[in-house]
Amino acid sequence: MQIYNSYKFVFRSFSQKVTKKLVLPSVAKVKQWNQDDVIKYLQSVKNELDLKNKSISIIEEQEISGSDLLVLTKEELQKMGMALGPARRIVELVQKFFKQLKTFSDYKTKTDEKYVLSKYGVTDIYKLPRFKPDTIKCRIDNMGDLIGRKEAVHSRYTDIILQESLQIVKQIIKKPILFNPEFEIIGVEVDGNIDYAIKMSNINNNKEDLVCITETKRIYESIGIIQNIIQLESTFHTNKKRKVDRDIEGYYDYIYGIITTAEKWYFLIYVPKKIYLAESYYPVKIDIQALSNDTELRKGVKTVMEVIVGLLKDKIEDDNSYTSKKSRIKKLSRLVNNIPVSII
Repeated sequence: MQIYNSYKFVFRSFSQKVTKKLVLPSVAKVKQWNQDDVIKYLQSVKNELDLKNKSISIIEEQEISGSDLLVLTKEELQKMGMALGPARRIVELVQKFFKQLKTFSDYKTKTDEKYVLSKYGVTDIYKLPRFKPDTIKCRIDNMGDLIGRKEAVHSRYTDIILQESLQIVKQIIKKPILFNPEFEIIGVEVDGNIDYAIKMSNINNNKEDLVCITETKRIYESIGIIQNIIQLESTFHTNKKRKVDRDIEGYYDYIYGIITTAEKWYFLIYVPKKIYLAESYYPVKIDIQALSNDTELRKGVKTVMEVIVGLLKDKIEDDNSYTSKKSRIKKLSRLVNNIPVSII
């Protein structure tokens, strides 16, 4: 996330995008602004909009909040005593807020969860249709204690498992695979950076397909799952745009998603207009007790790596025909009812 700093005001709590030195916060964030936030924002863009203190004072005197700012008209500002020029510039700037794409991290409320899941015809994350991943065998050495660590540290543990898994896949398939932390995705509804993207490089046409998207959370796995679904949607459309030479009307593909706290690993499959969630999460116990007797730790890490390697191997080795992809998803997926899942 880029942060615009001006007049000592740093809008760290606002979801922003900088365009030609102008901060464009999302509508959702602006709605949360109080009167002071509105004034701070106008001060931060004062030079870019060529605003005088008098114009900002008019907004302050009228006690305009974020929700008020979004519906203000040029005529209303003029009635308050503002000149035509600054009134027009402020309104035009606010109108740009509505064109601003949301970021992946904006999806974190129950309302967001309901909206995302409704697109796939379900009301609860754990009612998503299930699939059973294929696995292959692999090993990994010990890791350290995870208890009480920050999310950035959880990402480091995730990084270890992903990197080791990727190395195994490379040795098996002998094809180019790219591992990209903090990879930017620009979709239809949303843009932003994802924690990890795994890309397959196609030697024949110099194009790269995103095959797996990973989101790391310290806690709140449900938020991670919702954000990962949005990321997979955006990634699917990104891949589709890159294949303009293909039959777009009958286009069919699938992408894997991984959500993890490093101790819990969830796996998703995204296909057009449908999401599958793995039958259950895969635990990796990383605490002092597990380190003193690492049998359980090694078993958990091994199982997770088996799944990751299996998914990547499957996706990278598919023959790229739509019929083959559909058959593959049909094989992996199956509805599973009344599976006991530990709710977050």
